[in-house]
Amino acid sequence: MAKLYTITLNGVTEETYNQATDYIQKNALRLNYRPVASTIDVEFPDDIDPDKAPELSEAVIREVHQTL
Repeated sequence: MAKLYTITLNGVTEETYNQATDYIQKNALRLNYRPVASTIDVEFPDDIDPDKAPELSEAVIREVHQTL
């Protein structure tokens, strides 16, 4: 099973944004970029908790209860 999250990266530095997107691309099962809103809809495996990832420490992470 996997969990779906909406991750928002508004107002972060370019370096932080790049680290976060690299982490997401490396670990996501599926993802959908919404560049206008600096938001990424991402599905992670159950064993990954994005709230504990240092690369996402400045992101706003919200768990969503639906599928991509």
